[in-house]
Amino acid sequence: MSAQHGLIQRAIRWYKQPNVWIPSCFFGMFLVIFVANGTMIGVGMGSWRGLVTDDAYDKGLVYQQAIEAEQREDALGWSVDLSVEHPQPKRVDVRISLTDDQGQPLQADRVQVGFVRPTQEGYDSVHTLDALGGGTFGKTVDLPLKGLWELRIEAEKNGKAVRVSRRITVTE
Repeated sequence: MSAQHGLIQRAIRWYKQPNVWIPSCFFGMFLVIFVANGTMIGVGMGSWRGLVTDDAYDKGLVYQQAIEAEQREDALGWSVDLSVEHPQPKRVDVRISLTDDQGQPLQADRVQVGFVRPTQEGYDSVHTLDALGGGTFGKTVDLPLKGLWELRIEAEKNGKAVRVSRRITVTE
């Protein structure tokens, strides 16, 4: 018992020295900062979803062409109206109505909708919509996840096309 008592007495004397507290607090503060930073780095690296653009440079080179294509689409005067209903969890009924520059229904040759998950890779899909008549196209689509989806709509008639993007939230 006397050996333990002696060790405790030496520890108490060591902590009572004023020149020990200042460096101990200083190093303790940095230890807390390093542990917190290490934890945040670990969480950040572990939650990476892999969203990256492989061809960013190529997209930048053709940016002017993309602007010109958008101006041609605007000159067509076509209007795209989107209607989305959720009859069941993770299921959506997509209806698209097309009108020309005169406000008349537009019977397109092909209408496609791409469902893109902006926050995760691997769940994107493209669906060709069925013609329902009167410039209306539709389809029921089952989606793998609830949450935010970007709909990329493309309607084509006689080699001319219009592209529109809309965001929806799919509920469970």
